[in-house]
Amino acid sequence: MQPNFESPESLVPPEETATAPEQVAENILTPEQVTEVLARFAEGADFLRELSDQQGIYLREVFVPGKDGETRVYTYQRAGTFPGMSSAETAVNFVDLDAEGEESFAGNIARRDSETGEWVDLSK
Repeated sequence: MQPNFESPESLVPPEETATAPEQVAENILTPEQVTEVLARFAEGADFLRELSDQQGIYLREVFVPGKDGETRVYTYQRAGTFPGMSSAETAVNFVDLDAEGEESFAGNIARRDSETGEWVDLSK
């Protein structure tokens, strides 16, 4: 079962792109790099949605269904300001949804160090 979101960010059509994002000076990840970083934390995840602009992916969501109807949604978000959302840093976050699709818990998993380009694991 795919999660049903009602947040403003979730209502942005996938084909909508950012026109002038305010970017933090850092390298933009390739689609393959985004896949790689999400796979570190969300093994076996299913694709949910992706949003991009002229520079590349700024949001990708994947989900892993749980055994009792709950779902964990993992989100890669690039630093910048985009339609309906903004982020001060490039990061991977998660949201746990219960069987009814209501948010039960959320947290940060990793953030990308803008100076070194390395991922800092916040889950430990």
